[in-house]
Parts: sequence; C-alpha cells; structure tokens
Amino acid sequence: MRAVLVKSARNRREVRAWLQDLDLEQYTERFGAAIVDLEVLPHLRESDLREIGISAPDHRRKILHHLPELSREHEAGPGAELRYLTVLFCDLVGSTQLAECLGAEAFWDLLVRYYSAVEAAAVPLGGYIAQHHGDGVLVYFGYPTSMEDAALRGVLSACRMIKEVAALKTLRSQRVEARVGVTSGLVVVDKDLPSGSFGAGHAIGPTVNLAARLQSVAKPGHVVASETTVSLVGHHFRTRSLGKHRLKGIKSPLAIFEIEGERSGDLSAAITSQPIRVPFFGRTHEFRKLEEAWSAVKAGGSRAVQIVGEPGIGKSRLATEFVASIERSGYTVRRISCQPQSEAIALHAFLDSLRTDKPESSFSMRFLDAFNTHKDQNAITRRARRSALIDELIDHFVAGDRPRIFWCDDIHWADPSSLEALSRLLARRMPGLLVITGARDEAGAKWRGIQQHPNDMDLLELEPLPPADTKKIIAHLLSGERAGKTLISTLANRSEGVPLFAEELALELKPSKSRRHETTTKEILPSSLQQRLQARIARLTVGRPLMRLMSCIGRSVSLPLLRGLCSDDERIDKALEEITSVGLAEVRLSSADGEENLLICRHQLILDCAYEMILRRDRVLLHGRIADVLSERAADGMPVHPLIQAEHLERAERLKEAAVLFGEAGRLAAAQSADAEAASLHRRALDLTRRLPPSADGWQLQFEADTLLLLYPAIVGAAGYSAANAEVTKRIEELVPRLEGSDRLLSSVFIRWLDHLAQGDIDTAHGLTLGLADAVPAATNSLQSLIVNRMLGSTFMFRGEFEQARAHLDSFLKEFRDDQHIPALSQFGATDNYITVLCCLAAISAFVDDADTALQASQRAVSAAETHGHIHTLCHTLCFGAALPAGLRQDWKQLAGHQRRLRSIGKKHQLGFWECFAVMLQGISVAAKGDVENGSAIFYRARNKLAGQGFYFMGPTFRLLLFLACGNARPPGSLEMLENELLSGERWGLHLLRKLPTGTAVLGGR
Repeated sequence: MRAVLVKSARNRREVRAWLQDLDLEQYTERFGAAIVDLEVLPHLRESDLREIGISAPDHRRKILHHLPELSREHEAGPGAELRYLTVLFCDLVGSTQLAECLGAEAFWDLLVRYYSAVEAAAVPLGGYIAQHHGDGVLVYFGYPTSMEDAALRGVLSACRMIKEVAALKTLRSQRVEARVGVTSGLVVVDKDLPSGSFGAGHAIGPTVNLAARLQSVAKPGHVVASETTVSLVGHHFRTRSLGKHRLKGIKSPLAIFEIEGERSGDLSAAITSQPIRVPFFGRTHEFRKLEEAWSAVKAGGSRAVQIVGEPGIGKSRLATEFVASIERSGYTVRRISCQPQSEAIALHAFLDSLRTDKPESSFSMRFLDAFNTHKDQNAITRRARRSALIDELIDHFVAGDRPRIFWCDDIHWADPSSLEALSRLLARRMPGLLVITGARDEAGAKWRGIQQHPNDMDLLELEPLPPADTKKIIAHLLSGERAGKTLISTLANRSEGVPLFAEELALELKPSKSRRHETTTKEILPSSLQQRLQARIARLTVGRPLMRLMSCIGRSVSLPLLRGLCSDDERIDKALEEITSVGLAEVRLSSADGEENLLICRHQLILDCAYEMILRRDRVLLHGRIADVLSERAADGMPVHPLIQAEHLERAERLKEAAVLFGEAGRLAAAQSADAEAASLHRRALDLTRRLPPSADGWQLQFEADTLLLLYPAIVGAAGYSAANAEVTKRIEELVPRLEGSDRLLSSVFIRWLDHLAQGDIDTAHGLTLGLADAVPAATNSLQSLIVNRMLGSTFMFRGEFEQARAHLDSFLKEFRDDQHIPALSQFGATDNYITVLCCLAAISAFVDDADTALQASQRAVSAAETHGHIHTLCHTLCFGAALPAGLRQDWKQLAGHQRRLRSIGKKHQLGFWECFAVMLQGISVAAKGDVENGSAIFYRARNKLAGQGFYFMGPTFRLLLFLACGNARPPGSLEMLENELLSGERWGLHLLRKLPTGTAVLGGR
C-alpha cells in the first residue's frame, strides 16, 4: 500500500511540474481528481480534456500540442544535451572592400564560390555547415555525426579552407584570403530546435562564440586555435604560441596558437574491424617485485604491497595478471573492490564480497545478520561489537591454507571502516600472507585521515609505459589492419604512456564488442577521451536513454530498478542489447536466490562521459525519478540504503528530503559504530539544511540541533574530544536559547561541559554544572538527576572538594539502574558514565591516602570496563581509574602494567588519543626507575602533542605523577610552576604537592 501511495505522489509531482511549464498549473487538481498520471497523459484526446473540465479552447489546444513531448524519453536520444564539439569559424578577409570593388553581381558570384570552397574543405572530413553569417561560416565537427577525432578533422579542414579560398579568382585578380578560428569544448546542442535563423541542431555556449572571436585574431591566410584544440592535435600539427589575448566578450585572457602545418601527411583512414583483447605488455620490473614479495611469503614471511598510480595507468591490470599466475599454481587469492558510490557505507567492499559468497556460507549469513542488527543497543555496546566484528571479518578473509593473497583494489574509494580493517590486518603481519592494495596517488590522504597510514608497505609506483610497450598495445589492437608505423607512433604519443588511453585511442577507431579493463576515474575527463567516449555513446540509436539513467545511478545497476524507471519493456530490451553488443556494458546474472541481475558498465570513464552530456535541468529530473523509484522499492521491503536515496534527492534539489535521509544514514553508521562515516553523513545533512531558506515552523533549527547532538559522539569516537568540541559546541550554544525541551538542553550543556574540561577550565565547567543543577529538578532516579550528580561529582573532585564529590558520586550509584539508565545515558559523552564514576571514586581514595580502598575501587572499575567491552571506556578506565591511582599510591609496578596494556590497546585500535596518555605513563614509569632525563623527555613529547591538539585536561595532574616518580631529581623552581597550574583548576593535587620533598619551602606555607 505504501508503494502505491509513493508512486501516486511521484506522478502528481511530475504532472504538476509539466503543467507548470505550460503555465497551466491551475488544472493540477482536475488532473488529479481524474486520476491522470504520466502513463495516461500522452494518450489524452480533446474530448477527454473537456470531460476533465478544461473549458478554454486555447488551453486544450496548448495541452494537445505539447503532449507528444512526453514520449520523447523513449526516443534514441534527448532533444538537448551537452556535447564535446570542435567548432570552426571561417571568415572572408576584406569582404567589404571586395564588395565595393567588384560590384554586387561579381561579389555575389565570389561569395557563392567561397561558400562552396569552405564546404568542399569541411564536408568530406565530416564537418557540418551550421550557419552562414554573411561572409562567415560556422562549422561543427562531432555533430550531428559523432566522431572520435573531431579536433583533428576540424584543424585539417581549416588548413584546407585557407588553401581552397586562396585559389579563388576574381575578374580583377584581387587576392582572396580567409582566416579561421578553431576551438573545442562543451556546447548545448538541441536537435529539436525549429529550422530558421538558428538552424536545426544549433549549438549554444561559449565555445561557439570563442571560435568567432579567435578568427578575428588570425592573420589573413592563417588558422588560429585554442589551447583545448591544440592539446588534441599537437601530435600531428606544428603550432606556434601567440601568447595570451583578451578577446571581446571573454573575461580572462586566453592562450592562442597558430597552426603552422602538418608534421606528416601519412594519415590512415578510420579502421572499422572488430577489436580484440590486448595482451599484457611491459611492467616486467613491477611484476618481478610482486614475485619477490610472493617468494618471501611462501618462505613464511609477511608482506604488503601497495600499487599506486594515476587513473588508467594499469594498477588493476598488473594485479590481475599477477594473481592469475598465482591462482594457476593452485594458491588461493581473495579479492575485494571498493566502489566510488559507496565511500560512506561502512565496510562496503567486504560486505559486497560476503554477499557473493556461496549461499551455504554460514559465516556470511551470520556476519551480515549480526552487522545489521542494532536495535536496543546503546552506542557504547555497538562500538564494542563493531570492533569485534571487524576482527572476525579479517579472520574470515584471510582464513585458509597458507601461503595466500588478499587483494583490495581501488582503496581510494574505501570507507574509513574498511581502511581501519585493512590497517588492522596489516598490523598483524601474518606469516604466509601477501596483502596487495591498488590505489590512486590521493589514497594516502585517506590513510592519514584515520592516523594509521601503513608506512611499512612496499610501494610500487606505476610510471607511464615506455613508448615501445605502448606501441605494442596499439599495434596488437590494430593487427590485421593496414595501420602504418606513423599512425601507431601518433597514437602512442597521444596516449602518453597510459595503457587505458592507448587502448581507447586504438579501439575507438572501430566498433567494439570485446571486454575492456575495469579502470575507472571520477575526475574531469581528458578532452581526448571525452570526444572519443562521447562518440561511442552518441552512436547509440535506442540505448542512449538507458546510458543516461545508468550514468545517474552508478557503474553497477539492478536491472529491475532500470525496468522500474523505464515503462517500455520492449524498448529497454533493445537498449540492453545495443549497449552490451558495442561493449559499453555487460549483464551479470545473479548466482543466488533473491539477488537481482545487474547491468555493469565496462568503465567508469564511460559513465562520467555520459553524465557530462546531460543538461543540468535534465539531471535534476532524472535523479528525482530515481529517488522516487528507490523509495517505492524501500516501501516494498527491498534493501535500499538511505545514503543512496539521499544522494539522488540532493542532486534532484530536494534538499529537505535529502537532509533527513543523510541523517538516517548517519544514525545507521553510528549503530554500526562506524563513527567516521557517521560524522561525515551528519555533516552532509547539516550542510543541506543550511542551504534551505528559513522555514516558518522552525524545522531547520530543530533538525540542526538534533543532528549536532548526534554528530558530537561520532566525532569523539573518530577524532577525540577536542575535534568534537571545536566543531559542535559553539553552534549548540547558539541554538539552545532558541529551542525547547529539557533533554536537548541537558545534552547541549553536557557537551559544553566536556569542552571546558578538555581545555582544563575546571572552574567554568563547575559553574556551568551548578547552573544546570538549579535548572533541573532533583527527581530521584531521573536522567537529569543522574547527569547532574555525575557532573558535579567530577568537578568537585578536580577542585579538591572530595566530601562533596563523594556525596554526588554516591548519589549517582545509588540512583543508577542498569535496565533503565544505560540506553538513556549513552547519549552523554563517549564513555560509560557508570564506569567513569567508579574511576572517580578510585582516584579520590588514592588522593586521600586510602590505599586499600583505592586499589579495590580500581579493580572494580577495570572489571566493569572489561565486562562492558567498550574499548574507549576500557582505555579511560586503565588510564584514569587504574594507572592514575597507582601512581598516586606510588605503586610504579602496577602503573607500568596498566600502561603497557593501555599502549597495546591503543596501538591495536589506532587510538592516537589514548596512545599519547600511554606514552606519558611510560615516561613516568621510566623516571620512577631512575632514568629521570629520558623519562621526562618521553613524557613531554606526548604531553606536547596533546596540547597541540587543544587538549589540556589532566596535564597538571600527570605532571604531578611525573614529579612523584622523579623524587628529588627535579628542575629548580618546577614545583612552583606546577603549583600555579594546579591552582588554575585541578586543585585536587595541591595537598599531595605539599607533601613532596622541599615542597613546604617552595609553597611558602600555603
């Protein structure tokens, strides 16, 4: 039922939008009442319109006139689209003087012969005479006939025009000359424009205007070209830079080049035979490096290799050839591949691989079920579960007989959780395992983003192929054809050693049904590939609408989804047959019950190019249609990730709907303890909200506040307190006075309280809590009462007011109930509040010299943290609830034990924040053994790193521990400096400072 309602709503929106375009929106309700949807609309007759209630004859005629437009989505191509063309403008030099000198009749005769000369130079090379502007002629190359070498043909045609016009004779033997401007770029072409002054298929855009401006710079009898065109033809034509020129109507100066002549006259004709798959050429050195790594693994070692290079350089092909040779020898290879559309979906590459496992794989079924189960669990439990699941996942993917290979391709599209899993795998250094990753150069930034870049990986950077190997690729693809050495060398030079470019340049000379390499790119297409790939797409007759849809969705698309977007099954079947037969995509049949057949594009480059051809207004409509169909599928119970829906809604400019779904995707990521992904998604939701105009009902403020409160714990989990406080707290503080609700107020104040603590501003945090205590009723067993007691207990403790602190902390424990309060308290902070209270009581006991109670309290806190299983809480407990009290008791052996465990956990889980505290504790331990100088150096390196991140909390207290460990070996005056630091906030350490040797003299009896 919900699916029907969703579809009905979509139809109403699209019918209304169509009527709006006709300025007839007043009939929307009448169409809705008559249940006229998009399927019925094209079949209406005049009698139907009368029956609906459209009485005005002009309005009926207007509707009937525009109804045929609705069926155009099923035609071979859209009426208007973006195309990459080469545009030429030829002008007759001195036409005004010639007209005056020759007279009207003779000049008319010259003009006719001039037009014929231009046409003779352009048409045989594929040029399309678009318009005549008096004595100027506008010519397109690449439209309406698509061609892969439009720029080359355009410049060659321009040179021929100069010669043809120069050969014209007049009755008085006047010299006749032309000048030509040529440029290449994107234009809008509309095949449905009426003929007349524009001409059918008129191209519109700056590229067209630039061609006319360029010819004005050319000398008589010369051709000038833009930089875009020269980049496409520089291999064949000699050019000379004319520097940068300011052209009329164009804001910035442009680089202009004069065409001086052809480098060679040996141009082969287009080759039209079927291509064959290219063998693997070159990469001998790189292949040998992989073999060396494999030999070390077979000998019992552990190796990791990262293959890095630009898009199309052959990373995947090198790895494919190598692992194929390993598999032929009987060894096991496990491959996963990251996808560009899934960068914010946690562990997407691993999960996609699990879903393709054999149906009887019990691990896959169990893991997928566990990973997606998150109801009735708080954030702390979910994060702990996530860590355990990642370890299980790693074990599964590298299980089996050794030696073996684990290959992860395209990690530049990996989500943070997948990178974390890979980093954990690399950290294990498992004997008998070779890990191979493929990545673009920019992938390093992602590793650094999670502070776990694997510096010990062998880096295999792929450089462009040498010319000899590039020529082998092209020669093989053109084998059997009469392709001369000059043509092969020309194509090799244009490919610049990039194998994908070499293949495309060669294969685009003939239709292709063969499978190509699956190298992809998201960047702006090089102009050489852009014009070639557009030629392939533009040659489609019935498949272009399907390619447009696919380019809006992604490289791998469900066939049922495509059928849901295209109502004509017969036409989509023809489109599928066409795009698969020419090698643009392939159909992959499902291998298990419940899975859908997929249409998979051979290259991301093809999709990028197809998408660039769609006008922005049409993209908005297409993404809206896709979002609605995805909503229908979700309503029918089919798995649709909210992130995918949100992406399409954003591109459809339905920002409010998109923001809500980005928030839903963020909550899903948080439920899976994928904090980095959750933070990214919540930020996207906020960005969209801020782009909306203010709403009268205050929805934006409410949504922003709720999202910020969800964002805070996600940032804490991913990057620590300092990052969360800097990004969230100021905005929360601005929003609080404008919002209502005690829970939201409490959450926002708690965030601000944490911010003050992180900065070491204890007294401000205490004052904030006192203000909150006055505003919150002291209801027994209430959430508000628990939080206030927890906050006051902490700030009283840091101020050294231990009796008041204990009273509040004991009240918390007395009121706390597991079943009632654990889920509710999980929204406050990044650690379990119950265990944090236990840590506070352990520290207080140590400060007041109650050693036995302190030890028991520490053991209780550690035990509770171990049982809870949340890593962040366990680290907090080992540091503040165990190591700190041990140091206060000067039990350096216990402190060292807790420090080693904290360091191990922090390193295993890449928790840089806790590793810093572990290193500080290590310095204290080293100093306690007598090596004061080295211990102090270790301590301050870590302390300064935290301070550099804006985190000053507990700095003075840990310096107090260091002084305890140093004994009398302290720098002169250092106790006075420490006293001043403690007085500024963490005053709980003052009475202990006074007991240090020479402390009384230094403190002046305070």
